[in-house]
Amino acid sequence: RLLHRQCTPGFDKDVRRTLAQFMVSNARAASSNYHMQDMLRAAADAEKDGGDIGSEAVKLVNYVRNPTEEAQALRGFLFFQFLGGSLASAAVNLTQTPMMTLPFLSQFEPAGALIQRLTQAAKLAVQKVEKIPNQRLREALERAEMDGVTAPQEIYQLTATAANNIFAGSRLASALLRGWGAPFAMAEGFNRRIAFISAFQIAEKMGPADLLAKTGFRDAFAFAEDAVNQTQGIYSKANRPNVGRGSAGSVLMTFKQYSIAYVEMLHRMATTGAPCLAA
Repeated sequence: RLLHRQCTPGFDKDVRRTLAQFMVSNARAASSNYHMQDMLRAAADAEKDGGDIGSEAVKLVNYVRNPTEEAQALRGFLFFQFLGGSLASAAVNLTQTPMMTLPFLSQFEPAGALIQRLTQAAKLAVQKVEKIPNQRLREALERAEMDGVTAPQEIYQLTATAANNIFAGSRLASALLRGWGAPFAMAEGFNRRIAFISAFQIAEKMGPADLLAKTGFRDAFAFAEDAVNQTQGIYSKANRPNVGRGSAGSVLMTFKQYSIAYVEMLHRMATTGAPCLAA
C-alpha cells in the first residue's frame, strides 16, 4: 500500500525481449560463478612470480570482469556498414578455410588427403546435423553447436534481442537486422563446421594413443574444438590485445582480430615445428 507505481505496470509486455534478457543474464551469472575462482587463482599465481605476465594476468581478469562494452553502438554500426549485407565480405570470409584451416591441419595429415577431407567436410557442413550418417560425428557436432564452438554468433543475436532499444523491441527490425548479417554469419558458421568436422575425423583416425602423443588432447572433441579456435579465432573480450581495449582502441581494432589470429597461428606453427599442444 506504500508503493506508488504512478501508472507504471509491474511487468513487461515484451515477452520475447524479457525472456532473452533473463537467459543472457543468468547465463553470464552462471558462467561467472563457474569460472571466476579459477581465473582469480590463476591470476594470483601468475602475480606471485612478478614480472609482466603477472601484471598482465591481473589486468586481463579485471577487464573481463567488467560487463560493459566499449563503444558498442559504434562498433555495431561498423559491422552493419562494412560487413552486413555484403556478399563480397562473406566470400572473403570463406577464404579462411584454405588460409588457416588447411595449413593448421596439414600438421596432422598430408596435404592431398587433407584437401579431399576438407571437400567432404564442406558437403557435410551444409547438411542438417541430424542427417549426418556418422553417429559419433553427429553427436559431437550437436554438442559443438550447443557449446557455441561452431555457432558463436548466436549469443550475440540473443544479446541483441535482450537489448532495450527500438530495434530489439520490433520483430520486423530484428528480422531485418538478422537478415542483413546473415551472409557473413552463414560463412562464419560454414567455416567453423568444416574445421570441426575435419579435425574430428582426423582425431578419430589417429586413435586415443596417437592423438594424445601428437596433439596433447585426450579426445577427438577437445582437439576439434581447439582446431576451430586456432583457425577461426576467438573474438571475445578475453582475447583482445591491450591496444584493443578502451573506447578508442576497440574501434580502431574492430577488424584487426583476424590478422592478429593469423600471425599468431603461423608463429606457433613455425616456432614449435609440431602440432600446438593443449595448454
